Amino acid sequence: MATLSRDGATLRFTDAGEGLAVVFQHGLGGGEAQVAQTFPAGFRRLTLECRGHGGS
Repeated sequence: MATLSRDGATLRFTDAGEGLAVVFQHGLGGGEAQVAQTFPAGFRRLTLECRGHGGS
């Protein structure tokens, strides 16, 4: 996972897969791992983990 730092916060994001790009934002209590398990193949998955979730 890559990271982005801004205003004192470091957020992790994923850019995975191939195909049409889809930006996915998880819900409360979720994280990228949850998205990776359920996201269909054939798409490029762009996922940002919000502050306090997953590795952010």
